[in-house]
Amino acid sequence: MTDEQPETPPPPPPAPIVRDGHNRFRRTVEQAKRDAWAADRWGEGWTLVAIGEALGIGKSSVKEAIDRIMYAATSSATEQARNRQRLRLELAHEAAMEVLEATHITVSHGRVITIKDDDGKDVPLRDHAPVLAALDRIVKISESARKLDGIDAATKVQIGGELKYEIVGVPPEDLA
Repeated sequence: MTDEQPETPPPPPPAPIVRDGHNRFRRTVEQAKRDAWAADRWGEGWTLVAIGEALGIGKSSVKEAIDRIMYAATSSATEQARNRQRLRLELAHEAAMEVLEATHITVSHGRVITIKDDDGKDVPLRDHAPVLAALDRIVKISESARKLDGIDAATKVQIGGELKYEIVGVPPEDLA
């Protein structure tokens, strides 16, 4: 058995630009393959810039391709990329929790700042800044997880009805 990594498949060729009957862009199978390839590489830890260089597109276009795959939920690459990102978020959350649970003391000019407790003894002054920063980071991680899971997705609402125009002062039979 060897320790060699499997060879990364080459990126799919550029997809043709296709428009529908209303002149709107329409995704093709080729575009979906390129998006899935980008999501696979991102899931393997590639940077957006490296993926963009391989595909011959910009970093923002790579992000859009990955987002299309992430939110379309149409391939195993999507689930793998989501699971890897979820794992990254969980690791970041654990690290933030460690900071939150640790005791932090205030240090100024290399000296521990102390205050008198109820018994008159000097005790280190607790530093709350790292705790607040960890709480802020946990909130941001939570927001990222909600976006990843689609919890914060916009809700589509359909409204139906009828609209009737009436011109005041003109009989309807004169308009025909």
